Amino acid sequence: MALIAAQYNNVHIHTPEFNFGVENKTEEFLKWNPMGKVPVLVTPEGAVSESTAIARYVARMRNDTALLGATFYEQGQVDQWIDWCNAELLPAVTPWYYTVMGWMPVNMKNVEASKTNTAQKLAILNGYLEKHTFLAGERITLADIIAVCMLLSPMKFLMDAKYRAPYPSLMRWFETCVNQVSGRVCG
Repeated sequence: MALIAAQYNNVHIHTPEFNFGVENKTEEFLKWNPMGKVPVLVTPEGAVSESTAIARYVARMRNDTALLGATFYEQGQVDQWIDWCNAELLPAVTPWYYTVMGWMPVNMKNVEASKTNTAQKLAILNGYLEKHTFLAGERITLADIIAVCMLLSPMKFLMDAKYRAPYPSLMRWFETCVNQVSGRVCG
């Protein structure tokens, strides 16, 4: 998410090799990032962790690209959709996705509930996107970037054509976003 925002803002972010589960447990790492969270963005002022917080930081680096919205209303919409993705979409799809990927034990009751919850969230997005090209305003914003990134792996590994069929406006938006010039949005 942050790397895509950086591309839109023409900002370079250095991404060194990192041994997760080892380097983020070292005393040196924890000294400047006490939560031990990854991903982390190291700034001159200190560490910023959590993927959407880092993406917001990077999006704020250039106001002229309007990644956070061109008006106060659009900025509110961007925040609204980012928060919705974190609080609604991600928790809905995670049990299904994690089970299929082998990161959670198989519990078909949880998987079926996750499929149903995910379908409800996709229906909300589809309904909104029936009348809107993007989530906030008339161009890609950080809200679109984050939502598409959260949906990319589930779309790839879980949602076949039959599952996607009830969501034509969502699919139009998703395809529009992932096919941006230079493949910047999760492409």
